[in-house]
Amino acid sequence: MTESAAAPGPTQRAGTAQIGPVEIAYETLGRPGAPAVVLVAGLARQLVSWPDALCRALVDRGLFVVRFDNRDAGASSHLVGAPPPDLRAVTRGDYASVSYRLTDMAADVVGLLDVLGLPAAALVGHSMGGMIAQTVVIEYPDRVHGLVSLSSAPGVRDPWDARREALPVVLEPPPTDRTAYLEQAVRFERLIAVPPDVDGARKRAQKEFARGVDPEGKARQFVAMHASGERTHALAACRTPALVVHGALDPLIGVRAAHATAAALPGARLLVFADMGHELSRGHWPEFIDAVGDIVVGGRS
Repeated sequence: MTESAAAPGPTQRAGTAQIGPVEIAYETLGRPGAPAVVLVAGLARQLVSWPDALCRALVDRGLFVVRFDNRDAGASSHLVGAPPPDLRAVTRGDYASVSYRLTDMAADVVGLLDVLGLPAAALVGHSMGGMIAQTVVIEYPDRVHGLVSLSSAPGVRDPWDARREALPVVLEPPPTDRTAYLEQAVRFERLIAVPPDVDGARKRAQKEFARGVDPEGKARQFVAMHASGERTHALAACRTPALVVHGALDPLIGVRAAHATAAALPGARLLVFADMGHELSRGHWPEFIDAVGDIVVGGRS
């Protein structure tokens, strides 16, 4: 695994890490040597889905923050030429069109820790990113000293009370036209976020589009989730300090999934925000940041 990097500032660094066959784009913020937190993005999301202000607040809490693009997203490697993902076949148990699984995406996270010289870190994963983080804890327990599963679930076979109108959010491919992409981002924000941050969603989408959009990349990530099975029983063997955060109004992954995840993880703390949807709303940042800080301190003690 090799690294190339450019340093835009004294506390921020951007670079790429070659991890096996894929190149992972990443940014770090904060003081190297401080307790590390790795932010793992959700389906088709990029590192910019973690707001700069949230990252700076985590740094102000005394943390070293790492955010990155999953494979098939943003500036990381895209598996161009891979078999076209066939969701219907995958749901029938035919995985011939699956290019990778969550275990491979978890290995990307651990490879990034290696490149950055981090023996272990706390992981904060949103939605699919929470599933990747859970997989890291299961398969590489010594590399994780804290887990935060945000708006996520211990598997995808159960629809977790997803609302019918929310399903197209998961299945609709991202447009390759800039105007259509921004319009889709705003529409999705209004559907899944409580309260919706339309201006923030539009600005994030502008950054995402500039960094690269890949409709088949989203589909490959989606079938990777479906081909990866359930984690409930495996999570029961985990001893990593864990926090499960969810919005009671989440239309994509119902709050029942949070209760199932917390019940599966021994000693996990469950934090449910009654007025939040699938996205972490800004009004809950202070409590979220404090809770993440507590997990990091507890995991390192």
